[in-house]
This record gives sequence, C-alpha cells and structure tokens, in this order.
Amino acid sequence: MKFTVFIARLIIFLLLFLIIDFTTSKMMLKGLNKFYGFDSNPQVLINGSSMVLAGFNKSELEKNINKKISLYAKEGVGVEDRFAMLEHFFSEHTNTVKTVIYEVNPLLFSNKLTAANVYSIFYPFMDNNAIDQYIFKRADKLDYLTHKYCRASRFDAITINFVLKGYMNNYDNFKTVSLNPETTYFTKDQQFKIKIEFNQNKISVFEKSINLLKKNNVKIIIVMMPIYYQKQATFDSLTYNQLVSYFKSFSASNNNINYFDLNTDELSNNALFFSDLVHLNREGQKKVTEMVTKHLKESGSF
Repeated sequence: MKFTVFIARLIIFLLLFLIIDFTTSKMMLKGLNKFYGFDSNPQVLINGSSMVLAGFNKSELEKNINKKISLYAKEGVGVEDRFAMLEHFFSEHTNTVKTVIYEVNPLLFSNKLTAANVYSIFYPFMDNNAIDQYIFKRADKLDYLTHKYCRASRFDAITINFVLKGYMNNYDNFKTVSLNPETTYFTKDQQFKIKIEFNQNKISVFEKSINLLKKNNVKIIIVMMPIYYQKQATFDSLTYNQLVSYFKSFSASNNNINYFDLNTDELSNNALFFSDLVHLNREGQKKVTEMVTKHLKESGSF
C-alpha cells in the first residue's frame, strides 16, 4: 500500500515537473525568439559575436530602415559556431531575408578559442535538428541528455537576460562607461607585435558560410567591427593589411557582396565610444547604428 502511494506521488511529481519545465522553457524561448527577431519575418539578418551585440541597436535600426531585423549574435562564437547559427536560421526562416550583415574582426581566422564550451549557448534551440547535431558532437553525453530532457536547464543567466530584453524590446547597450582618452594602454614595445592568423580551415568555413548565404539569394555586407586605435596598433601592420585586402578582394570578386569597414578615425580614435578596447559602449552603439543605417540606404542593400 505504502509503495503504491509512493509510486502515485512520484508520478504526480514527475507530471508536475514536466508541465512546469515545459511551460517555463516555452515562455523563455518565446522571449529569446523576440530578442533575436525570430518571431517576425525578418528582412535583414545580422550575424556575429559580442562585438555585434555591443555595436548594433536592433530596434533603432529597424525604425531607421523600416525593415524587420534578426540580430543573431552570441558571445564567444567563432566561424564554425556561426555557420551552425546560419544553418539554424535559414532552416526556419526561408525567403524572407534579403540582406545579411556578416561581422568580421582581426581574430576571425585565429587558432585561439574564445570560449571552449561555446556550444552551451545554443541549448535553447536544441529542438532544431541542425543545432541538436552541433551540440551532440561537442557536449559529453550526460550534459547533452540533461539539457535535452530538462528543458528549463537550457537557459543560463546570460540567456535569461536576453529573454528579458526580448520581452522589453530593449537593445540599448547597458555599458555607459568609456575608456580614458589620456590612458596609454600599450607600450611602444607592444606595438605591431601581434600577427594576424590565417587558419585555412577557418577561412574555408567562412567561405562555406558565404556560399550558404548566396544559396539563399541574399545581399551580403561584410562588416569589420571597430576596435580602439591603440589596440589596432598592436597588430602587425603587414598581416592586418593582408586580412583587409582579403575581405576587399573576396567581396569584389563576388556579386551582391560589399565590404564595409567601421574603423574610421572618427570612431576608432574616440575613447568615449568604447567600454573596453574591442567593445563599444552605448554612445558607440548609437554611432555604429547611425553609420550602418546610412550605408544600408546608400548601398541599396534592401
């Protein structure tokens, strides 16, 4: 009798858990879809890393160009992760996007990993087959199964922040602090020391990503995000220029692709636009949103 009662209570507990878990995850996924712009029929897709999250104000850009935008960017992602993001996006959003802004930066083809477990930020979208396979290949079995069947566990603190911003439609950069223009962040000995890496596998993934975009018949804008001039001065000028030349020639040799470099003197030399050496603050976000709006309108990219 006691065992029967125990089983009955266990079944009730599990049913309640499953209902709460499913309902909670659905609510959070809805907010996350709002944040990324997946809940509408976006006509512009912005894909990138934390530099994009800091630099683009989705809601302001939508007002400026009168188009729906998906801002699909995540911290710590490399070209391989971003290819998975693009596969995910276009598997669920076909024939709506006309323009894709693809962010690039000096470390795009570097061998350095910015986040070893970056796959974990894709957990909320495990129900998508492309993302599910991407995670399955990278996570250990227990980690994979836990997030597969406990849906609420797919959302960490950073993701929940995006969920809240999605419900509030708030894309303002929260960082209002800026660099000190009087501070010297690097010595002369540190200038021109960092050689830009050209990992061929990463270049191949980048080109595969562009081919995926081309198959979806979109116009492509390759955007080099701004970095503070003192940080830029630490890169070896020869290899840095080779990287820029690669993006310029790659864009010139492909139809419907153009290259847009945001490292202007007005932006990169202004400490008041940066929260750190590679990320913009709120004022920098306003400036980049303004510059991108102008470029989109002048280039006829939509």
